[in-house]
Amino acid sequence: MSKSRVDPLLVAGAVVALALLALAWTRLPGSERPILLPLSVSSLALGGLVALLGGLEREHRPVADATAQALVLQAGVAAAALAFGWDLMRALTVAVGLGLVVTGNATARARPGLWFGFRTRWTLLSERAWYATQREAARALVTVGLVYAAFAALTPAALLVPWVIPVGLVVLLLPVVVGLHRLSYREYLADSERRPAVAGARQHLPAYSASERVLLGVAVGLPLLSLAALLILLPSLPEQVPLHFNAAGEADRFGSPLELLTLPLIGLGLTALLWASSRFGSATPAQRHVTLVMAALGGAFVAPLALGSTGSMHVTLGAAHALMLVVLALAFALPGPDGKRRVRAAWVCGGLALALVPLLLFLPPRGAEAVGGLLLVFGGMMFLAPMFVFGVPMNTGWPQRKPESES
Repeated sequence: MSKSRVDPLLVAGAVVALALLALAWTRLPGSERPILLPLSVSSLALGGLVALLGGLEREHRPVADATAQALVLQAGVAAAALAFGWDLMRALTVAVGLGLVVTGNATARARPGLWFGFRTRWTLLSERAWYATQREAARALVTVGLVYAAFAALTPAALLVPWVIPVGLVVLLLPVVVGLHRLSYREYLADSERRPAVAGARQHLPAYSASERVLLGVAVGLPLLSLAALLILLPSLPEQVPLHFNAAGEADRFGSPLELLTLPLIGLGLTALLWASSRFGSATPAQRHVTLVMAALGGAFVAPLALGSTGSMHVTLGAAHALMLVVLALAFALPGPDGKRRVRAAWVCGGLALALVPLLLFLPPRGAEAVGGLLLVFGGMMFLAPMFVFGVPMNTGWPQRKPESES
Protein backbone atom coordinates (compact mmCIF):
# COMPACT_ATOMS: atom_id res chain seq x y z
CA MET A 1 0.00 0.00 0.00
CA SER A 2 1.33 3.41 -0.92
CA LYS A 3 2.22 5.81 1.81
CA SER A 4 -0.53 8.28 2.64
CA ARG A 5 0.29 11.79 1.51
CA VAL A 6 -0.96 15.23 2.39
CA ASP A 7 -2.16 17.42 -0.46
CA PRO A 8 0.11 20.52 -0.32
CA LEU A 9 -2.40 22.66 -2.22
CA LEU A 10 -5.09 21.79 0.31
CA VAL A 11 -2.80 22.59 3.24
CA ALA A 12 -1.75 25.90 1.70
CA GLY A 13 -5.38 26.82 1.05
CA ALA A 14 -6.36 25.95 4.61
CA VAL A 15 -3.54 28.10 6.01
CA VAL A 16 -4.60 31.06 3.87
CA ALA A 17 -8.25 30.56 4.83
CA LEU A 18 -7.36 30.47 8.53
CA ALA A 19 -5.32 33.66 8.16
CA LEU A 20 -8.25 35.37 6.45
CA LEU A 21 -10.56 34.10 9.19
CA ALA A 22 -8.33 35.66 11.82
CA LEU A 23 -8.26 38.93 9.88
CA ALA A 24 -12.04 38.92 9.47
CA TRP A 25 -12.44 38.25 13.20
CA THR A 26 -10.46 41.38 14.06
CA ARG A 27 -12.34 43.58 11.59
CA LEU A 28 -15.93 42.46 12.16
CA PRO A 29 -18.09 43.93 14.93
CA GLY A 30 -18.74 41.51 17.76
CA SER A 31 -22.38 41.01 16.74
CA GLU A 32 -21.36 39.90 13.24
CA ARG A 33 -18.57 37.49 14.16
CA PRO A 34 -20.88 34.45 14.46
CA ILE A 35 -21.38 34.61 10.68
CA LEU A 36 -17.88 33.16 10.33
CA LEU A 37 -19.10 29.87 11.80
CA PRO A 38 -21.52 28.81 9.06
CA LEU A 39 -19.72 30.51 6.18
CA SER A 40 -16.08 29.66 6.77
CA VAL A 41 -15.47 27.37 9.73
CA SER A 42 -18.07 24.84 8.57
CA SER A 43 -16.55 24.71 5.08
CA LEU A 44 -13.08 24.19 6.54
CA ALA A 45 -14.35 21.42 8.83
CA LEU A 46 -16.16 19.65 6.00
CA GLY A 47 -13.14 20.06 3.75
CA GLY A 48 -10.94 18.38 6.34
CA LEU A 49 -13.44 15.55 6.75
CA VAL A 50 -13.66 14.95 3.01
CA ALA A 51 -9.86 14.92 2.77
CA LEU A 52 -9.76 12.39 5.60
CA LEU A 53 -12.26 10.16 3.82
CA GLY A 54 -10.16 10.37 0.67
CA GLY A 55 -7.12 9.32 2.69
CA LEU A 56 -8.94 6.20 3.85
CA GLU A 57 -9.60 5.19 0.25
CA ARG A 58 -6.54 6.08 -1.80
CA GLU A 59 -8.27 5.29 -5.10
CA HIS A 60 -10.66 8.16 -4.34
CA ARG A 61 -7.88 10.56 -3.41
CA PRO A 62 -7.97 12.85 -6.49
CA VAL A 63 -11.70 13.57 -6.29
CA ALA A 64 -11.72 13.77 -2.49
CA ASP A 65 -8.81 16.21 -2.51
CA ALA A 66 -10.48 18.33 -5.19
CA THR A 67 -13.75 18.42 -3.25
CA ALA A 68 -11.87 19.41 -0.10
CA GLN A 69 -10.03 22.11 -2.06
CA ALA A 70 -13.37 23.49 -3.29
CA LEU A 71 -14.69 23.66 0.28
CA VAL A 72 -11.53 25.35 1.53
CA LEU A 73 -11.75 27.79 -1.38
CA GLN A 74 -15.28 28.67 -0.34
CA ALA A 75 -14.13 29.19 3.25
CA GLY A 76 -11.30 31.46 2.14
CA VAL A 77 -13.47 33.51 -0.20
CA ALA A 78 -16.12 34.00 2.50
CA ALA A 79 -13.52 35.09 5.04
CA ALA A 80 -11.89 37.45 2.53
CA ALA A 81 -15.24 39.00 1.61
CA LEU A 82 -16.01 39.64 5.27
CA ALA A 83 -12.51 40.94 6.01
CA PHE A 84 -12.31 43.36 3.08
CA GLY A 85 -15.97 44.36 2.78
CA TRP A 86 -16.68 42.68 -0.55
CA ASP A 87 -20.16 41.74 -1.72
CA LEU A 88 -20.49 38.49 0.23
CA MET A 89 -23.24 36.91 -1.86
CA ARG A 90 -21.40 37.59 -5.12
CA ALA A 91 -18.11 36.29 -3.72
CA LEU A 92 -19.71 33.05 -2.52
CA THR A 93 -21.47 32.54 -5.84
CA VAL A 94 -18.25 32.98 -7.79
CA ALA A 95 -16.59 30.55 -5.36
CA VAL A 96 -19.26 27.94 -6.15
CA GLY A 97 -18.41 28.21 -9.84
CA LEU A 98 -14.68 27.92 -9.21
CA GLY A 99 -15.35 24.98 -6.91
CA LEU A 100 -17.12 23.20 -9.76
CA VAL A 101 -14.05 23.79 -11.93
CA VAL A 102 -11.73 22.31 -9.30
CA THR A 103 -13.96 19.30 -8.70
CA GLY A 104 -14.58 18.74 -12.40
CA ASN A 105 -10.87 18.76 -13.12
CA ALA A 106 -10.47 15.71 -10.86
CA THR A 107 -13.62 13.86 -11.88
CA ALA A 108 -11.95 12.43 -14.99
CA ARG A 109 -9.65 10.49 -12.65
CA ALA A 110 -12.45 9.19 -10.41
CA ARG A 111 -12.29 5.44 -9.84
CA PRO A 112 -15.49 3.41 -9.52
CA GLY A 113 -17.27 3.69 -6.18
CA LEU A 114 -20.62 4.32 -4.58
CA TRP A 115 -20.06 7.88 -3.35
CA PHE A 116 -17.52 9.74 -5.49
CA GLY A 117 -17.82 10.64 -9.16
CA PHE A 118 -20.90 10.96 -11.37
CA ARG A 119 -22.93 7.86 -10.59
CA THR A 120 -25.87 6.27 -12.33
CA ARG A 121 -26.95 2.67 -12.19
CA TRP A 122 -25.34 2.13 -15.57
CA THR A 123 -21.95 3.53 -14.54
CA LEU A 124 -21.93 1.13 -11.59
CA LEU A 125 -22.89 -1.81 -13.80
CA SER A 126 -20.25 -1.20 -16.47
CA GLU A 127 -16.60 -0.17 -16.27
CA ARG A 128 -16.80 1.25 -19.77
CA ALA A 129 -19.83 3.36 -18.87
CA TRP A 130 -18.12 4.56 -15.68
CA TYR A 131 -14.94 5.86 -17.27
CA ALA A 132 -16.65 7.35 -20.34
CA THR A 133 -19.17 9.17 -18.16
CA GLN A 134 -16.54 10.54 -15.77
CA ARG A 135 -14.54 12.00 -18.67
CA GLU A 136 -17.59 13.79 -20.04
CA ALA A 137 -18.67 14.85 -16.55
CA ALA A 138 -15.26 16.45 -16.01
CA ARG A 139 -15.55 18.54 -19.17
CA ALA A 140 -19.11 19.53 -18.35
CA LEU A 141 -18.36 20.55 -14.75
CA VAL A 142 -15.39 22.68 -15.77
CA THR A 143 -17.45 24.40 -18.46
CA VAL A 144 -20.45 24.96 -16.20
CA GLY A 145 -18.20 26.22 -13.40
CA LEU A 146 -16.52 28.81 -15.62
CA VAL A 147 -19.81 29.99 -17.10
CA TYR A 148 -21.46 30.17 -13.68
CA ALA A 149 -18.55 32.08 -12.13
CA ALA A 150 -18.61 34.62 -14.98
CA PHE A 151 -22.40 34.87 -14.75
CA ALA A 152 -22.18 35.51 -11.01
CA ALA A 153 -19.43 38.10 -11.41
CA LEU A 154 -21.31 40.13 -14.04
CA THR A 155 -24.93 39.86 -12.87
CA PRO A 156 -26.31 42.92 -11.02
CA ALA A 157 -26.46 42.37 -7.26
CA ALA A 158 -30.25 42.72 -7.16
CA LEU A 159 -30.62 39.72 -9.49
CA LEU A 160 -28.23 37.33 -7.75
CA VAL A 161 -31.10 35.84 -5.74
CA PRO A 162 -32.94 33.98 -7.16
CA TRP A 163 -31.76 34.26 -10.79
CA VAL A 164 -28.19 33.15 -10.16
CA ILE A 165 -28.83 31.27 -6.90
CA PRO A 166 -30.45 28.82 -7.39
CA VAL A 167 -32.15 29.25 -10.78
CA GLY A 168 -28.98 29.82 -12.80
CA LEU A 169 -27.22 26.81 -11.33
CA VAL A 170 -30.22 24.54 -11.93
CA VAL A 171 -30.60 25.74 -15.53
CA LEU A 172 -26.93 25.03 -16.22
CA LEU A 173 -26.69 21.68 -14.43
CA LEU A 174 -30.01 20.06 -15.34
CA PRO A 175 -29.22 19.42 -19.03
CA VAL A 176 -25.75 18.22 -18.02
CA VAL A 177 -27.19 15.67 -15.60
CA VAL A 178 -29.76 14.44 -18.13
CA GLY A 179 -27.15 14.22 -20.87
CA LEU A 180 -24.69 12.30 -18.71
CA HIS A 181 -27.39 9.87 -17.63
CA ARG A 182 -28.25 9.15 -21.26
CA LEU A 183 -24.56 8.80 -22.12
CA SER A 184 -24.03 6.28 -19.33
CA TYR A 185 -26.94 4.19 -20.61
CA ARG A 186 -25.62 4.24 -24.19
CA GLU A 187 -22.17 3.20 -23.02
CA TYR A 188 -23.68 0.42 -20.93
CA LEU A 189 -25.57 -0.92 -23.94
CA ALA A 190 -22.42 -0.75 -26.07
CA ASP A 191 -20.35 -2.64 -23.49
CA SER A 192 -20.21 -6.26 -24.59
CA GLU A 193 -18.48 -7.39 -21.39
CA ARG A 194 -20.86 -5.67 -18.94
CA ARG A 195 -18.29 -6.01 -16.18
CA PRO A 196 -19.64 -4.27 -13.05
CA ALA A 197 -17.64 -1.26 -11.95
CA VAL A 198 -18.30 -2.10 -8.28
CA ALA A 199 -18.77 -5.50 -6.73
CA GLY A 200 -22.35 -6.40 -5.88
CA ALA A 201 -23.91 -3.97 -8.35
CA ARG A 202 -27.26 -5.15 -9.68
CA GLN A 203 -29.42 -3.91 -12.50
CA HIS A 204 -32.65 -4.72 -10.70
CA LEU A 205 -32.96 -4.02 -7.00
CA PRO A 206 -35.67 -5.52 -4.79
CA ALA A 207 -38.77 -3.49 -4.00
CA TYR A 208 -38.51 -0.86 -1.29
CA SER A 209 -38.44 -2.40 2.16
CA ALA A 210 -40.84 -1.30 4.89
CA SER A 211 -38.04 0.79 6.43
CA GLU A 212 -37.36 2.52 3.13
CA ARG A 213 -41.03 3.29 2.63
CA VAL A 214 -41.10 4.90 6.08
CA LEU A 215 -38.00 6.97 5.26
CA LEU A 216 -39.49 8.09 1.96
CA GLY A 217 -42.71 9.00 3.76
CA VAL A 218 -40.75 11.13 6.24
CA ALA A 219 -38.83 12.82 3.42
CA VAL A 220 -42.06 13.79 1.67
CA GLY A 221 -44.29 14.26 4.71
CA LEU A 222 -42.23 16.77 6.68
CA PRO A 223 -42.00 19.40 3.91
CA LEU A 224 -45.69 18.84 3.13
CA LEU A 225 -46.59 19.45 6.78
CA SER A 226 -44.52 22.63 6.74
CA LEU A 227 -46.25 23.73 3.54
CA ALA A 228 -49.68 23.02 5.02
CA ALA A 229 -48.84 24.93 8.21
CA LEU A 230 -47.72 27.93 6.18
CA LEU A 231 -50.86 27.91 4.07
CA ILE A 232 -52.94 27.90 7.25
CA LEU A 233 -50.90 30.74 8.77
CA LEU A 234 -50.74 32.91 5.64
CA PRO A 235 -53.98 34.86 6.25
CA SER A 236 -52.80 35.86 9.72
CA LEU A 237 -49.29 36.93 8.71
CA PRO A 238 -48.45 40.60 8.11
CA GLU A 239 -47.87 41.93 4.62
CA GLN A 240 -44.11 41.98 5.21
CA VAL A 241 -42.33 39.15 7.04
CA PRO A 242 -38.64 38.48 7.74
CA LEU A 243 -37.03 36.50 4.92
CA HIS A 244 -33.35 36.67 5.82
CA PHE A 245 -31.41 36.99 9.05
CA ASN A 246 -27.93 38.32 9.74
CA ALA A 247 -25.29 36.74 11.97
CA ALA A 248 -26.86 38.26 15.07
CA GLY A 249 -30.16 36.57 14.30
CA GLU A 250 -31.78 39.86 13.30
CA ALA A 251 -33.98 40.16 10.23
CA ASP A 252 -32.26 42.12 7.46
CA ARG A 253 -34.64 41.46 4.56
CA PHE A 254 -38.42 41.54 4.46
CA GLY A 255 -40.90 40.52 1.81
CA SER A 256 -44.22 38.88 1.03
CA PRO A 257 -45.25 35.87 3.13
CA LEU A 258 -45.71 33.98 -0.13
CA GLU A 259 -41.93 33.79 -0.44
CA LEU A 260 -41.86 31.56 2.63
CA LEU A 261 -43.54 28.85 0.56
CA THR A 262 -40.33 28.38 -1.40
CA LEU A 263 -38.63 26.68 1.57
CA PRO A 264 -40.89 23.61 1.85
CA LEU A 265 -40.98 23.48 -1.95
CA ILE A 266 -37.18 23.34 -1.94
CA GLY A 267 -37.47 20.49 0.56
CA LEU A 268 -39.79 18.62 -1.77
CA GLY A 269 -37.42 19.27 -4.66
CA LEU A 270 -34.51 17.89 -2.63
CA THR A 271 -36.57 14.82 -1.78
CA ALA A 272 -37.42 14.31 -5.44
CA LEU A 273 -33.76 14.62 -6.40
CA LEU A 274 -32.59 12.10 -3.81
CA TRP A 275 -35.45 9.75 -4.61
CA ALA A 276 -34.40 9.87 -8.26
CA SER A 277 -30.84 9.14 -7.17
CA SER A 278 -32.02 6.15 -5.14
CA ARG A 279 -34.21 4.95 -7.99
CA PHE A 280 -31.91 5.48 -10.96
CA GLY A 281 -28.45 5.91 -9.46
CA SER A 282 -28.30 3.08 -6.93
CA ALA A 283 -27.00 -0.34 -7.83
CA THR A 284 -26.85 -1.91 -4.36
CA PRO A 285 -29.55 -2.11 -1.66
CA ALA A 286 -27.25 -0.48 0.90
CA GLN A 287 -26.54 2.51 -1.32
CA ARG A 288 -30.25 3.01 -1.96
CA HIS A 289 -31.08 2.77 1.73
CA VAL A 290 -28.51 5.37 2.75
CA THR A 291 -29.68 7.72 -0.01
CA LEU A 292 -33.23 7.56 1.34
CA VAL A 293 -31.96 8.30 4.86
CA MET A 294 -30.29 11.41 3.44
CA ALA A 295 -33.56 12.38 1.75
CA ALA A 296 -35.37 12.13 5.09
CA LEU A 297 -32.66 14.24 6.74
CA GLY A 298 -33.02 16.89 4.05
CA GLY A 299 -36.76 17.07 4.60
CA ALA A 300 -36.24 17.33 8.36
CA PHE A 301 -33.81 20.22 7.97
CA VAL A 302 -35.90 22.29 5.56
CA ALA A 303 -39.32 21.74 7.14
CA PRO A 304 -38.95 24.01 10.22
CA LEU A 305 -37.09 26.83 8.47
CA ALA A 306 -40.15 28.55 7.04
CA LEU A 307 -41.51 28.96 10.55
CA GLY A 308 -38.40 30.91 11.58
CA SER A 309 -40.14 34.16 10.69
CA THR A 310 -42.22 33.82 13.84
CA GLY A 311 -39.27 33.69 16.25
CA SER A 312 -35.52 33.48 16.65
CA MET A 313 -33.80 32.12 13.58
CA HIS A 314 -31.09 30.54 15.72
CA VAL A 315 -33.69 28.63 17.71
CA THR A 316 -35.36 27.61 14.46
CA LEU A 317 -32.06 26.27 13.12
CA GLY A 318 -31.59 24.39 16.36
CA ALA A 319 -35.06 22.90 16.02
CA ALA A 320 -34.22 21.81 12.47
CA HIS A 321 -31.12 20.01 13.69
CA ALA A 322 -33.02 18.45 16.58
CA LEU A 323 -35.56 17.12 14.08
CA MET A 324 -32.71 15.74 11.98
CA LEU A 325 -31.43 13.88 15.04
CA VAL A 326 -34.91 12.44 15.60
CA VAL A 327 -35.00 11.27 11.98
CA LEU A 328 -31.56 9.69 12.39
CA ALA A 329 -32.77 7.93 15.52
CA LEU A 330 -35.76 6.60 13.58
CA ALA A 331 -33.54 5.47 10.69
CA PHE A 332 -31.22 3.59 13.04
CA ALA A 333 -34.11 2.05 14.99
CA LEU A 334 -35.63 0.65 11.80
CA PRO A 335 -34.11 -2.43 10.16
CA GLY A 336 -31.20 -1.36 7.97
CA PRO A 337 -30.23 -2.66 4.53
CA ASP A 338 -28.91 -5.82 6.19
CA GLY A 339 -32.06 -6.27 8.28
CA LYS A 340 -30.35 -5.24 11.53
CA ARG A 341 -31.37 -2.41 13.85
CA ARG A 342 -28.74 0.01 15.21
CA VAL A 343 -30.37 0.46 18.60
CA ARG A 344 -27.38 2.01 20.34
CA ALA A 345 -26.96 4.64 17.62
CA ALA A 346 -30.70 5.35 17.78
CA TRP A 347 -30.52 5.98 21.53
CA VAL A 348 -27.54 8.30 21.09
CA CYS A 349 -29.30 10.39 18.43
CA GLY A 350 -32.53 10.51 20.41
CA GLY A 351 -30.67 11.57 23.55
CA LEU A 352 -28.85 14.35 21.70
CA ALA A 353 -32.16 15.62 20.30
CA LEU A 354 -33.73 15.67 23.77
CA ALA A 355 -30.71 17.52 25.18
CA LEU A 356 -30.75 20.08 22.38
CA VAL A 357 -34.34 21.24 22.83
CA PRO A 358 -34.03 22.59 26.42
CA LEU A 359 -30.71 24.22 25.52
CA LEU A 360 -32.41 26.23 22.80
CA LEU A 361 -35.51 27.02 24.82
CA PHE A 362 -33.98 28.02 28.14
CA LEU A 363 -30.59 29.48 27.30
CA PRO A 364 -30.36 33.28 27.11
CA PRO A 365 -30.47 34.67 23.56
CA ARG A 366 -26.69 34.89 23.17
CA GLY A 367 -26.31 31.31 24.34
CA ALA A 368 -28.97 30.10 21.93
CA GLU A 369 -27.22 31.98 19.12
CA ALA A 370 -23.92 30.28 19.97
CA VAL A 371 -25.57 26.85 19.93
CA GLY A 372 -27.23 27.66 16.60
CA GLY A 373 -23.90 28.72 15.10
CA LEU A 374 -22.14 25.56 16.26
CA LEU A 375 -24.93 23.42 14.85
CA LEU A 376 -24.40 25.02 11.45
CA VAL A 377 -20.74 24.01 11.64
CA PHE A 378 -21.34 20.37 12.47
CA GLY A 379 -24.91 19.78 11.30
CA GLY A 380 -23.92 19.00 7.72
CA MET A 381 -21.85 16.09 8.97
CA MET A 382 -25.05 14.34 10.05
CA PHE A 383 -25.61 13.48 6.41
CA LEU A 384 -22.45 11.36 6.53
CA ALA A 385 -23.48 9.47 9.67
CA PRO A 386 -25.61 6.84 7.87
CA MET A 387 -22.63 5.82 5.72
CA PHE A 388 -20.61 4.91 8.78
CA VAL A 389 -23.35 3.52 11.01
CA PHE A 390 -24.71 1.27 8.28
CA GLY A 391 -21.18 0.31 7.29
CA VAL A 392 -21.57 1.21 3.63
CA PRO A 393 -18.06 1.34 2.15
CA MET A 394 -16.95 4.05 -0.21
CA ASN A 395 -15.85 1.33 -2.59
CA THR A 396 -16.74 -2.31 -2.93
CA GLY A 397 -13.90 -3.79 -4.90
CA TRP A 398 -11.79 -2.19 -7.58
CA PRO A 399 -11.52 -3.22 -11.22
CA GLN A 400 -8.05 -3.82 -12.51
CA ARG A 401 -8.46 -1.76 -15.65
CA LYS A 402 -7.32 1.86 -15.52
CA PRO A 403 -8.82 4.80 -17.38
CA GLU A 404 -7.61 5.16 -20.95
CA SER A 405 -5.73 8.33 -20.03
CA GLU A 406 -3.58 6.30 -17.60
CA SER A 407 -3.02 3.33 -19.89
